[in-house]
Amino acid sequence: KGFAERCRAAFVARQARPSRMQRQVQSTLSSLGFPVRSEVITDEGYSIDIVATFEGVEIGVEVDGPSHFFGRDPSGPTMFKRRQLRKLGGW
Repeated sequence: KGFAERCRAAFVARQARPSRMQRQVQSTLSSLGFPVRSEVITDEGYSIDIVATFEGVEIGVEVDGPSHFFGRDPSGPTMFKRRQLRKLGGW
């Protein structure tokens, strides 16, 4: 495998561990009647916490707890992922 393939494989190989808050958000969306999927992997390899469907449109939901912030400001990795998801697919 080439370097790019090894990098992508490492990027998508990490196991998601949904937080309790994420499970609660997913459960609430589901109980409201929204079809939901958890830990959806985009074509680019990013994991979206929850994808809910509303009127035929898929909506990505990132459940960012305290570890994603410094005070009230999102951390660098959180800002980067948000920016990438918006640019790559409008999530």
